[in-house]
Amino acid sequence: MLQPKKIEPLKRKPGRPKKSASIILTDATRVYRKLDKDEQFVIFGDPAEGGHSFCSAVATSKKHGDQPIVFNQRTESAQFGYELHKMAKYIEAQTGIFPEIAVERNVGQATIHVLQTLNYPFMFRMKVFDSASAAETKKIGWTMTEASRTKMLDDFALAVKQKAVKIYDKDVMAQMMTFVLKRLRSGTWKATAEAGRNDDLVIASAGSWQLYLLVPATDFDTFDYDEWKQGQEKWRFR
Repeated sequence: MLQPKKIEPLKRKPGRPKKSASIILTDATRVYRKLDKDEQFVIFGDPAEGGHSFCSAVATSKKHGDQPIVFNQRTESAQFGYELHKMAKYIEAQTGIFPEIAVERNVGQATIHVLQTLNYPFMFRMKVFDSASAAETKKIGWTMTEASRTKMLDDFALAVKQKAVKIYDKDVMAQMMTFVLKRLRSGTWKATAEAGRNDDLVIASAGSWQLYLLVPATDFDTFDYDEWKQGQEKWRFR
């Protein structure tokens, strides 16, 4: 059985939140290492259904294949949008690059709306088939279907077995050890948390790894920052 690694978040002075430039993170956001300059990240956000369950987000490095930033808190879906924005701004302040964010859209419309209102420039768009127009379209956010959920979890399980992904957070590891296959009344099987346990961090970690596989890496040899900045100044809603 996998055992959680005893790795603690970066220490700071008691009573003081993590801070980078003017970006302040609360205790709900755990940062496990310093971020590199020009290090590209992706973030997957799993909003709560109502304000009674946990909202979770995990950031994965395209450079190192690890997950050094984790957010986990009981909060509303709309407030979660502000927390994701803070996390992304913190990463940009450290690395110089805005991470691409995917929000699970089934229950995350309020989260997506907040990020759009804040003019966040890099929202992941998932390809979906529109039966009405019989054409493939792209929608902001991650559409969670049985097929996409299964693939996401299978890819993450394989990465864990092959040690391709590095996990620091003990709560993520704890949820992974209580994430099991359950037989449903229909006779089918579903991977989910044991009774009385949570799986929001597992879903966020698996979703973040899926983005790691899907989002192309930026080639900084051909990246023109001034041109990118000029384009961002003209941008309003994406």
